[in-house]
Amino acid sequence: MDTNEQRNTITVKIIVHGKNVLQKSELTKAMEKRVDEKKKKDLLQQKVNRRNSFEKKLEAQALKIEKECDDKQGMEEKEIPEFLKIRAKVYSSHKITPETQE
Repeated sequence: MDTNEQRNTITVKIIVHGKNVLQKSELTKAMEKRVDEKKKKDLLQQKVNRRNSFEKKLEAQALKIEKECDDKQGMEEKEIPEFLKIRAKVYSSHKITPETQE
């Protein structure tokens, strides 16, 4: 880097940070860098959380609907007597329908 580029870089840093970078200690620079990274990470996390809350609600609703469907199917299966289930299996395995039996 030539001196002109260095001067431009320092000028940009002064404008961005509001203080001469050369006057800051290494610890201060490191702490500011860490704070900036944390802010960026927090903003990114907030974006992810906003999106995830919507997805979580959709997932919860889908699970609720699926559970209700399973409950209804379970109730329907419980209402059918066992001998009818066996009769249906026999007819389906032999490909006989009650109408063709008569």
